[in-house]
Amino acid sequence: FRSTQQSTPPSDWILADFAKVGYASPNGANFTFAQRYDAPYIWTRFYVLFGRIEVVLQAAPGAGIITSAVMLSDDLDEIDWEWSGNNFAGSSGKVQTNYFGKGIAGYYDRGTQPAVSDPQDQFHTYALDWQPDSLTWSIDGTNIRTLKNSYQTTGEYQFPQTPSRLHLGLWCSGDPSTNGATVQWGGGYTNFSQAPFTAY
Repeated sequence: FRSTQQSTPPSDWILADFAKVGYASPNGANFTFAQRYDAPYIWTRFYVLFGRIEVVLQAAPGAGIITSAVMLSDDLDEIDWEWSGNNFAGSSGKVQTNYFGKGIAGYYDRGTQPAVSDPQDQFHTYALDWQPDSLTWSIDGTNIRTLKNSYQTTGEYQFPQTPSRLHLGLWCSGDPSTNGATVQWGGGYTNFSQAPFTAY
């Protein structure tokens, strides 16, 4: 997407209904949350089952504004990179890694929040090395988490193992209509008067 020649989603990507994503920026595709109810999002038409997936990304600022790079299957297997815009600027920034099997949230105890330098002002390469026996998250070539396949086929800790599509975009966890736990997780209610919020 780092091409100023791109003006529409590439043919093997889908733009969410009513969403807008810009492609003319020298920073690549820009996902801008301009007002309440925006959700700029694209996802691949194709599926991946195991392999290496890399995203070069600069996260958006803003309390409750979540930048996402998520692998999601039709069976709701999920592998996450997510950035909350509330307090992750500067050298003490963080990103969340997470996974779900068949959409089962369980005890919400699988996420980690590794450090990443200045994710709202710097581009970093976030990679998933997804293999049948393990899943490794890495930042700029440094492994920060490895999950071994436990071969569970039921329950809360199933390893993601069905063909998935990559979803990229922004969503708001801090809308006044959102439940309290999600608002707290995302860093509080979003101040829409501070929009726009943009990820690249």
